[in-house]
Amino acid sequence: MGDTTDSFTYLETPDDAQWSQNAFQYAVQVWLPSVFRDVEILDATLASSASTQATIERIVQGCLANRMHMFSLLAASTAFQKYVLRLQNYRHDTPEYCMGKALQYLRHHLASNPEVDELLIFDLETLAAFERYVGNFQGARTHLVMVQHLVRSLGDLGRLQPSMRPLCWLWDLAVAGGLGEPPLLPLLWDHGSLPGEQMVGAILPDLSRAGIAPSGSALLRYTNIVHPVLSDIIVDTVQWFHVQQHHHVHNYARSPTQSWASRQVYTLVHRLLSWSADPADASHQEILYHAIAESIKQALLVVISDIERAPNGNARTDAVSMSDPTMFSWSNIGRLRAQLLPIYNNQTWTEQDEEIVLWMVCLGVQHATDAQDRDWFGSFAARLTRRRDITRDDMIQLMARYLHRCESTGRPDIDGLQTALAQ
Repeated sequence: MGDTTDSFTYLETPDDAQWSQNAFQYAVQVWLPSVFRDVEILDATLASSASTQATIERIVQGCLANRMHMFSLLAASTAFQKYVLRLQNYRHDTPEYCMGKALQYLRHHLASNPEVDELLIFDLETLAAFERYVGNFQGARTHLVMVQHLVRSLGDLGRLQPSMRPLCWLWDLAVAGGLGEPPLLPLLWDHGSLPGEQMVGAILPDLSRAGIAPSGSALLRYTNIVHPVLSDIIVDTVQWFHVQQHHHVHNYARSPTQSWASRQVYTLVHRLLSWSADPADASHQEILYHAIAESIKQALLVVISDIERAPNGNARTDAVSMSDPTMFSWSNIGRLRAQLLPIYNNQTWTEQDEEIVLWMVCLGVQHATDAQDRDWFGSFAARLTRRRDITRDDMIQLMARYLHRCESTGRPDIDGLQTALAQ
């Protein structure tokens, strides 16, 4: 790639040579390889494949030949530097300048009713990445809707190069998570459940020998109450969580089951975001259970996101996504609070319902960063713990019956919950 970047002189005038050369060099040598390295999450054979290298080279050559492609690439890569890595660009407004130029070129290009190709699709993906980096997930969605339209005009995602398919799919999932809305692209990577003999014959016995009870037993009781689709997701998420506990027991050593768990995360998130309860024409009690079901959905997303972001979690330290929180914006404590609000205002729940509500409220206490959210979850948790006379040991046992943040041993980490007990 060194010769390629050396052949680039400037964007529009010699005056922009210094910053544009630096920006292009970073985009080609760092950002592009890193984002394509992320596709190994879904297919380990792609990241270093000849196909992926050829795709990157086509993008680079397209940028050298066409300013629309160049500005689109630089808009995303410099936005990543500025807004995610918090690095100072040579020119402070580089991302915004490149984004404005890219949009100008793109509007002119689309007005000519062009032939759809992979470079045009990648341009729109990079513009969506720019918006994601600056925190404008709705703006990112607008560009991805156009991607969806262009992909349909080609037939389906399978018409793209092998490395472009998972890239488009992962970035669509990231934006869907940021919005809390269903993904635009269908579930294309489903690695299925772990074979029963592995779970029963290896993972669960290992946990038992380590003195760790597999978590989630109380959560599984809700599979007979909630919608069948959510029920299946709960079962699969609990199984995935047992692998995570096993991962802790074995000191985070990589294994085939852990590789499965790394891929399974994206399947679970896609399924959760794609599902929603339908409270239409429901009775008062049914509305309560719809709220509980939607809250469970948000709670599962919180747990999954937390494990993925953990220092010893699945995310790879050599990839852009590890330092890019927008790739894991699947959970939002504000959404969990919104779903719990009708439950908070409803006093007709059963003792079993109260326990699962307390579990979800405790997740909110541990993960809330906004002051109002912290206060709301804290007061709700205190109300429930006083009513049930919850001690520290009770709290550990309660969290173990559901899913939780893990200590290094795989047992529940109740850090942050002591204040709820003391209030």
